[in-house]
Amino acid sequence: MWKNISGSKGSRDEMRVHGRVEAGTSVKVIAGALSGLHGPVSASTDAHVIMMLQMFGREVAAKVPLEKLGQTG
Repeated sequence: MWKNISGSKGSRDEMRVHGRVEAGTSVKVIAGALSGLHGPVSASTDAHVIMMLQMFGREVAAKVPLEKLGQTG
């Protein structure tokens, strides 16, 4: 599902490899208005995930495109 690749300067990026992100996987939003937030995936398709985020003092479901996600850890 996720794979480490080396950049030209030896830095490491997290990159999604083809396939769905499984429910329960913890991911982080790396781009867009929700950047920096993280939480577990509750559902996914080939294009996006539904993830649970802590916002406004409660848990909120958010639909996020896969290209805006990174692996937590």
